[in-house]
Amino acid sequence: MTRLTLLFFTASLLFDQESYQLYGIAETTHECHAESETCPYDGAAVDPIHDLTGCRLVLGTRRHDGVTGRKFGVFANAPLMRGMSLIASRGDITGDLVLHLIDVPEEETTSKSDASQLNKWLSLGFLLDASSSGYGGNYEGNGRVLTALPGLGMLASSYYDGETFVDADAATRNTNTTNISSPRKGPSIWASIPTTDEANHPRRYSPLAGSFALNYNLTFRATRPISHHEEVTVDRSGWFRRNSLPRVDNEISNVHASMINQNENGVCLDAIIYPSRANHGRGAFASRFVPEGSVLAYSPVLPIPRDELRYLRKKERIKEDVKLREQLLLNYCFGHTNSSVLLFPYGPIVNYINHAPSVIVQNSEEETDAAVANVRVRWSEKLCQKDAGVDPRTMTPSELWERLTPDGLVFEYVALRNIQPNEEILLDYGSAWSDAWKEHKKRWKVDPLNHVGGSESASESKSNDYSPAYIMDDVASNLRTAEEQLQFPYPQYVFTACFYRYEHTKVSNNEVKSTTKSLSEATPWKMSRGLFDMINLRPCKIIAREPAIDRHSQQQGGKNFYTAIIQNRPGLSEIERIPKGVKHIVSGIPREAIRFVDRPYSSDEHLEGAFRHNIGLEETGIFPKSWLDYEG
Repeated sequence: MTRLTLLFFTASLLFDQESYQLYGIAETTHECHAESETCPYDGAAVDPIHDLTGCRLVLGTRRHDGVTGRKFGVFANAPLMRGMSLIASRGDITGDLVLHLIDVPEEETTSKSDASQLNKWLSLGFLLDASSSGYGGNYEGNGRVLTALPGLGMLASSYYDGETFVDADAATRNTNTTNISSPRKGPSIWASIPTTDEANHPRRYSPLAGSFALNYNLTFRATRPISHHEEVTVDRSGWFRRNSLPRVDNEISNVHASMINQNENGVCLDAIIYPSRANHGRGAFASRFVPEGSVLAYSPVLPIPRDELRYLRKKERIKEDVKLREQLLLNYCFGHTNSSVLLFPYGPIVNYINHAPSVIVQNSEEETDAAVANVRVRWSEKLCQKDAGVDPRTMTPSELWERLTPDGLVFEYVALRNIQPNEEILLDYGSAWSDAWKEHKKRWKVDPLNHVGGSESASESKSNDYSPAYIMDDVASNLRTAEEQLQFPYPQYVFTACFYRYEHTKVSNNEVKSTTKSLSEATPWKMSRGLFDMINLRPCKIIAREPAIDRHSQQQGGKNFYTAIIQNRPGLSEIERIPKGVKHIVSGIPREAIRFVDRPYSSDEHLEGAFRHNIGLEETGIFPKSWLDYEG
């Protein structure tokens, strides 16, 4: 089947597919007693990847002003051309996961310190609001949906922080660095929407269904030439979206790139890849030879209270005795059975790392796990940061939640043996995770469909007619009108949506008037820069289908155009909303601009019995004792 591919406004941005994984095991933690904010690195310890040859991206320490400024930044280790993938190896274009947090309650707080951790990380750009981010997830729930973009989406600094434009940290200038003073217009990287599929684990046939992110291979590319050592910046404020339309403000549009002394504090970010073009399935693979004891990857971690990954759907909040659900993000977090602290790693590609035991295990079902783990995790003393001389790992959980930034907590993934190029990276998730997985498989075998749908889900029955939206997009080349669907309906779990940018028309008295017309005078669909952004994907009801006419032969061709009633989606601003009671009809919509969308709570992520468990750190010895706030 041919996947529907959309071209977006800045460059041709490819996207692929995701993975089922979790992880967790390590060894003894290394204590850091330095009084400086940045802990010194002990060169006698296991040597990290100092050789940056062939490395496109480097994670380095930024020097910044302000309490909430980011301490780490992503820097180019070589000149990058416009349209080039930021993480690639030997022709493999590799992208990261997209994870959604469902129905996260909104808060009214006076300061960041009073906010929940999820809302605090949202305010600092580590999480995004799905209704305005452009990365999908708008329809996953009926409440507010937040989006996590591990990798460059979370690591890189934002071009615009909501109040001022980033100087890409001009304060980095010192005697060891050289500043590029030429102006740079806009963020330097951008990604299109990811690919979506079930990774060959459909809900009726696999206990893995619903336990991994369905959206993956979010690939960031350079939107303009990026200079060697320049800091990479992403768009978290809708800069690209605003600039795809005529300018209506007086925004400053230049930014100065900064440099870092990479030999002093930079580490390579692309030693592992997700080889999207290879037939490996879901997983992380080494892009180069890694000797035993070397650091393969670095990943900052985002601390999140365990309770904040438990939730109720929006309509369940008014009910009594409703069982709390668990966010999919839990499966990607490190944690400890006796702690409320979870750690979400957001380094590039690390969330693709699959599980394998530390030793070959013959289990009770006569199945042998032939693969064994080849990496472990430990704290990175090279990149550790202190708050006024206090190591976050010595804080209590309540003190940890009072911090204004997540900086200072970084994992290293260390090779347990020599790892060859293109070899899969495997990590032991720990015994608590393994035990939970065994119990899940037993339950699933008794009733494989016990997890289909919920009381508020579109998949309330255990019927066999479930077809996810991405499958419908593959097989339905010609779309049925609403009238035809009365006799031949589409599956109840999906609906159609159109890429369309609604505009109000100003009249002489400055009142807003919609562009609504009758069916015979329907508004023509227009292609415009930035149109294929997920924020422009609105529910639409198809009411007519017309074959295209070849302009040379004047004969009907094989392509159809559609007329549809465009509707509003949740999260639109007032000016983007079609006025109540208005029927807005648009004609000439190409098939490529219409997509099937899963109804809220109907995708595999919402399966009632889907596996949920964090990656265990119980046996590693690296979990801080001060964080053990649950009774064992």
